[in-house]
Amino acid sequence: MKPSHAIQDSPAQAGLEHSAGPPARIAPLDGLRGVAILMVMGFHLVEVCGQWRGREWLSEGLRVLFRPGWSGVDLFFVLSGFLITGILLDSRDSPHYFRNFYARRTLRIFPLYYAFLAVMMFLVAPASGEFDEMRRTQAWYWSYAANWLYALDNGWSGPATHLWSLAIEEQFYIVWPLLVYLLSRRRVLVLCACLILGAPCLRALLLALGGGRMAAYTATPCRLDPLAMGALIAAAIRCPGGARVVHKWAVPAIGGALVCLAAILIWRRSLSEMEPVMQVGGFSALAIFYGAVVGLAVCLPSSHRLNIALSWRPLRFLGGISYAVYILHFLWRCVFGSDAWAGLFGESWPARLAAYTLGTVAASLMSWHLFEKHILKLKVRFPAGRNAAGQRPAESSSSTMDLPSARPIQQNVRTLPR
Repeated sequence: MKPSHAIQDSPAQAGLEHSAGPPARIAPLDGLRGVAILMVMGFHLVEVCGQWRGREWLSEGLRVLFRPGWSGVDLFFVLSGFLITGILLDSRDSPHYFRNFYARRTLRIFPLYYAFLAVMMFLVAPASGEFDEMRRTQAWYWSYAANWLYALDNGWSGPATHLWSLAIEEQFYIVWPLLVYLLSRRRVLVLCACLILGAPCLRALLLALGGGRMAAYTATPCRLDPLAMGALIAAAIRCPGGARVVHKWAVPAIGGALVCLAAILIWRRSLSEMEPVMQVGGFSALAIFYGAVVGLAVCLPSSHRLNIALSWRPLRFLGGISYAVYILHFLWRCVFGSDAWAGLFGESWPARLAAYTLGTVAASLMSWHLFEKHILKLKVRFPAGRNAAGQRPAESSSSTMDLPSARPIQQNVRTLPR
C-alpha cells in the first residue's frame, strides 16, 4: 500500500478551524457516541418491553442481541478518556487551564444532571413508591458518588441506578487535569499503561478476597482501564509517529480482544457484566477493543468504510444528544415500565418500543433546545484557551464531551497508508 500525502481526508482533519473560526469536529466520534447510546438503550429496552406475544422469537432475538449492550458504557468511558485528555494536552499551556476546564465541564454536565435528579427525587420516586429508598441514598447522588453506594451495598438500589457511570467520569475529571498538567506527555503514557494493567489486577484481587462483584463493576479504581485506554490513544497520536503506531496495532488489538471475549463466552457461556471472568479479563478486552476502534476512527481517512459508516447522519444525530439521552432514557424506562403504562399498552411490544424510543429522543431534544443550549452560552466566558502552538482545542457543542483539536494530530496522520 502506498502512503498518502494528503491530509484533508483524515477525520482528524475534517473541519479544521482557523484560529478565529468555529471549532473542529471529528464526525466518526459522534457516530461512535451514537453507537454507544444505542447499545445502552437497547440493553434497558428489552427489560421494559418484555415478550412480544406471537413473536416471541423476535423479542428473544433482540434480547440476545442487546444483552451485551451494557458495554456501551465502556465505549463512553474510552471516548471520555480520549476526548478529555486531548483537550487537556492541547490546552495545558493556556492561561486559566484549571478554571476554564472545570467551568466548562460544570456548565455542560451539572445542570441536566441535577435537574434530572430533582425530578426523580420529588416527582418520580414518590409516585413509584421508592421515595424512602431515594431519600435514604440521596446524598450519594447529589455528590456524584452513586457508584460507591452500589459497590458498598453490593447491589442496585433506587430508581436512578444508571448514574453510577457519570459518577465515575466526574471523579475522573476531578483528578485527571492535575495529573496531565504535572506530567510530561511521555509520563502520561506510562501512567495510562499502569492504570490499564493495574485495573484488572485490582478486580482480580478484590474478587479473590471475597469482595462483591458489584464493587468490581462500579468502584472507580476498578473501572479506570477504559478511561486510561482512551487517554493513552489521545496522548499517543500527539507524539511523533504515534498515529502510525496506533494505526498499525489497532486491527491486531481488535482481533485479540475479540478472541478473548469469544473464549470467555465459550468457557463461561456468558458475557454478563457480573460474570467474574468477564470482570477480570473481559473488561480489559473491551477497553482494548473500543480503544482500537477509536484509534482507527481518528487515524483512518474519512473515505474509509468504517468512518463512512460512523459518519452516518442518524448515528451522529444520536451522538449529538447522547448525554441527554443517557440521563433521560432511564426516566422513560421507569415510566413505561410502570403498571399504569403497562395497562395502556397491554401486550403491544411495538407500542412499548416506539413509546420508549420516541419519548426518550423527544425529551432529549426538548432538553437541548429549551434548557441546555442556553446554559452552554456561558461557555464563552471560559474560553478553552490555546496550546503552545497557538491553536484552539475544538469542542463539541451538543454532546457531553468536547472534541480534541484536530491540528495537533495533523503532522502524525500525514503519511498514514490508505
